[in-house]
Amino acid sequence: MKHTKKILKIDDIFGTGFVGVYIQTTLRKLRDEFGCESFVNSINEKITHEWGFKIINEDDEDGILTIYDWKEYREIQLDEELEYHIGGKNISKEDILEFLNDNKLGGDYTLQE
Repeated sequence: MKHTKKILKIDDIFGTGFVGVYIQTTLRKLRDEFGCESFVNSINEKITHEWGFKIINEDDEDGILTIYDWKEYREIQLDEELEYHIGGKNISKEDILEFLNDNKLGGDYTLQE
């Protein structure tokens, strides 16, 4: 992976979807690693905390990666272990795993085949 930039506009993540990767972690760990969420409390209430990233791979192709809770419908405690979803658009599983490993989250993910 060549470059990563945090996304702050919700329009930039439209069209992303779950890519079959989960990460087991806490809200506190995600905030420590990535700072405040890009988005809080989605319109449809299915997502309460979400981080979005623009990924540029080695071939200079743009992709989007998101980390988000899914259908919790409640307040999430800072130190509560939770299964967060990884979403994306125009991004490979290899880029996702590299992103997780580069950001000290590599040992905590599950791949759905």
